[in-house]
Amino acid sequence: MITSSREKRLGFKSISLKTVNRRIADSLLTDYNRKIKNKTSIDGNSQPRKLLNLKAAFELYKTDRANTTREYDSKTIDAYMISINKLIESCGDKPIDNYTREDYHTFVYYLDGNSQNTKSIRTKNIYSLFNWLVREEYLNRNPFKRVKEIQKDLIIRTPAEIKLFLEYARTTKFYDQVRFQLLAAARLNETLSLKRKWINKKYIRLWAKGNKFREIPILKEMQNLLDVIEIPDDPEAYVFSFTKDSVWRFYQRVRQHDSLAGFHSHDLRSYMLSKFANEGRPMQFVKDYAGHTSIKTTEKYYIRIKQEKVRESFDEIKDFSEINFDRMQNKDTQ
Repeated sequence: MITSSREKRLGFKSISLKTVNRRIADSLLTDYNRKIKNKTSIDGNSQPRKLLNLKAAFELYKTDRANTTREYDSKTIDAYMISINKLIESCGDKPIDNYTREDYHTFVYYLDGNSQNTKSIRTKNIYSLFNWLVREEYLNRNPFKRVKEIQKDLIIRTPAEIKLFLEYARTTKFYDQVRFQLLAAARLNETLSLKRKWINKKYIRLWAKGNKFREIPILKEMQNLLDVIEIPDDPEAYVFSFTKDSVWRFYQRVRQHDSLAGFHSHDLRSYMLSKFANEGRPMQFVKDYAGHTSIKTTEKYYIRIKQEKVRESFDEIKDFSEINFDRMQNKDTQ
C-alpha cells in the first residue's frame, strides 16, 4: 500500500502486502492506521490538532498546497486572510474544534453588508479551509458546510438598459471589450485572457471556468466587430490589454448611474443567452455557447423565456382542424 504525500511527511513508509501470511498483513495495516490516528503533530508542529486556531490551521493548509504543487499565489492568500479575519471579528478566535453551525450563520449575517459576489468568496474560503481540515482528520465534520439557499429571482437586463450601458461605454476605452463580452456571452475573466492565437476564421477559443477551453462560433455580428477592433499581430498578445482592477473600477462608475444601479459584467452574459433563447435558437446551442456541461444550469441561472414569445410561436402554427390527416396518410402509403 503506497502512502499519501501527507503520510510520508509524517514519517510513515509504504507497506507491502506481498506476504504469504494475510494475517500478518492485516496486523500491519491495523497498527499502521492506529499510528496515523494517534499522530498529533505535522511538519514539526507539536500543537495538538483540536487546539489549532484558524491562522495556524491556514498555515498548514498553505504548506499542504505547496507540497502538492498547487501553491497559492499572494492574492489568494490575502483573500483567505481577509475571510479568516472576518470570521474572527464575527465569532472570535477560537480553536477550530469549537466552531459550530451557529457560527456559520453569525458569519454569514456579519457579511450581509457586502456585495453578493464578495460574500460568496468569503464563505467559500472558510468552507474550503474547514473542508480540508476534515479531510486531514483534524475535525470530524465541517461546521461551515453550506446549505442550499433559496434561489433568487433571475433578473435579466432589458434591451433599454443594455443600450444605455453601451452608450455609456462608448465614451470610455472599454467599449470594444464590452461589445465583445456581450456578443460572446463571456465571463469577464474569459474576455481579459483572450489571446490573438485563439481566434481563427470560424471559432473563438476562450479560457473558461474550470481551467478548460470552450469554443464559440463566430456569428455575423461578432465577425463585424472583429473587423473593426484593433487586434494585435503577435499570437501571444492579449486582445484586450486591461487589468481586472481597471475594469472593476469601470463597472463601479457604471453602477453610480441611476438607471444602471447594480449592473455587473455578468449581466451581459445572461442577457445574450436569454436573447438567443427568445430568438428561437435550440437550447443545445445556447448551452454549448455558454460552455455549460448541463443544460439545467443554462435554464436555471441564465435563461428567462418571455411568455409573449412563446405565444407568438404557437400562433404561427395552423389550426389542427385545417390539416387533412387522411390525405397525409394516403400520401404515405403511395
